[in-house]
Amino acid sequence: MIIATTSVQATTATAAAVTVPEVRGERPVKAQQILEAAGLKGEFKSANPGAVAGSIPNRGPGGGECVVATTDPAVGAKVAPGTVVTMTSSEPGSMAHPGHPC
Repeated sequence: MIIATTSVQATTATAAAVTVPEVRGERPVKAQQILEAAGLKGEFKSANPGAVAGSIPNRGPGGGECVVATTDPAVGAKVAPGTVVTMTSSEPGSMAHPGHPC
């Protein structure tokens, strides 16, 4: 009599960590594209009381172009794929409101 046995090993697939790419200084739409290409999601948080929550900023109160100022998690952080990266923007080019949030 021959007895055959088999063993099955269960493995849990874990997704590799993704590094938050550098998007500071980028225009908001481009920054979101960079994050999406890295497998992350972008969201905007505005310190400007007149801004619509979650909307992509375009122009600042001084008429200058908005650019990404900060990210959370920070640039270079290792995070899980699909993590939401919260970005804030500022209007660095405006003479009337230098560094003013968009």
